[in-house]
This record gives sequence, C-alpha cells and structure tokens, in this order.
Amino acid sequence: MVINRYLPRLMVTLRTGMSCCVLLGLVGCAGRGDADLLHARLREQQQQLSETQARLESSAKDLKQARRETETLRTQLAQTGTPGLLPEQSDQLVRVADLRINSMLTAGLDQDDGVGDDALAIQFSPVDTDGELIRLPGEITIIVLDPQLGDDRREIARWSFSAAESREHWVRGFLGTGYQFTLPWPQPPEHAELVAHVALKTADGREFAASHILKITPPVVTADSVTPSAAERTETRRIATPEAEPQAPQQRGVVRESTNWTESTLPVYR
Repeated sequence: MVINRYLPRLMVTLRTGMSCCVLLGLVGCAGRGDADLLHARLREQQQQLSETQARLESSAKDLKQARRETETLRTQLAQTGTPGLLPEQSDQLVRVADLRINSMLTAGLDQDDGVGDDALAIQFSPVDTDGELIRLPGEITIIVLDPQLGDDRREIARWSFSAAESREHWVRGFLGTGYQFTLPWPQPPEHAELVAHVALKTADGREFAASHILKITPPVVTADSVTPSAAERTETRRIATPEAEPQAPQQRGVVRESTNWTESTLPVYR
C-alpha cells in the first residue's frame, strides 16, 4: 500500500532525472563541438600568423640587402668624385607624387604706386600620394602664358632656378608652406587672364608639373613703355584739367531813387 501511494511521485522523479541526464549529455556534446571549432580556428590563425611573420622576415632581409647595395653604390660614386644622393633625399624622391600650386598665394602683385600688377607672386610645393607636403630641392622653371596672344607671343615670361637657388625660396607661413617666389614682369602683360606653369625636376631626373589660371590687373603703360606712378597720374590729371579763372564778384546795379538824384537826373514834370 505504501509503495502504491508513492509510486506516482517516484515515476515523476525518475522522469525528471532522466530528462536532466539527457540535457546534460546534449550540453556536453555541444560544448565539445564548440571547443573543437574554437581550436580549429586558433590553429588556422596561428598558421596565418606564422606565414605573415615569415614574409616580414623575408622582406626585412631584402630591405637590408637593398640598403647594403645602396651604400656600396654611394661609396663607389664618392670614390669616383660623382656626387650622390643623401639617404633623406632618396626617401623624399620615393615619396613625391605630384606638384601643387597654392591658389591663395598665387596672383598678380602691385609693388609700386602704378595702376595694375607689376609682379607675379606664386607658391607651390611637392606632395606625396596622401597630399602631405615634402621639402625636396630641384631645378624649378616658372612660365607664364597669355592664351589670347598668338603662338609666337604666347609665352610672356620665364624664370629658371637651380636646385641650390630653389632652397632659398622655401618658406613656412600661416597660409601655406612651400616654394614662394615674387617675380617682376619682364614685360607688362596685356590681358587680365594668364596661365602660370610650374615644373620641378628632381635629382633622379623625374619632372613634376602643375598649372594655374591667373587673374591679374594689367599695368597701364604709356607710349614710352613706362608705367606712370600715382603721383605722376595725379599731376597729369591736374594739368589736363586747368583750374577755372577766378571771377570778380558781380556788382549789383545801382537802384535810382530820390535819395541819389542829381541835377542832371532830377526828373522834370512837363
């Protein structure tokens, strides 16, 4: 009787225990599967890391070999008396990718009191692929073209600077950093829209170039090809417009009345 009374409870307890055992078994299987997957991924990552490390070591060896060869070539050039590149110059040559003109600091410049711009102000700099400025000396050529003139007269100005001369024109300022030149016109431009072309030739023979459209105020040139100053223009205007002659004040006509009658003007009634 006692067994029959507790039999249902025992059955429930046995079922619950069996369910728990099955659940724990499944969890254990899942845990072993996740662990195996995790170990497989770790092994794969370790293999990739080993391959990457091997490639880095190979690249480091190649770099050391290239540096030794470069130093050997530089030593041989020094022994033959041929000037070679410094290590920092070699690094910069590799990095340079383009030439950029600073449009804010490139324009016509009025240096005197005359009408119009009598000089060219221009600033530019070498840059790498990321647009970062690089100070690299080289031969610089600046050309200004007037597109409205014929082919034989289109080039109105040209300046050339050696690598040593260009070093003196490198400036650092609030608005820009780079090569900066202020160049008087060899002859006054005739038109307001010009094209400035800049070329930089590096020590390894590469050449970088850039162009920029200029908006200037052409100088005023007299018949003698001289640009008059402001004082001269003021004097010219004063002479061209003579001052009016001072006029004497007009005298008001005398009003005849009885107080100023004379014997000859005394009216006679007839």
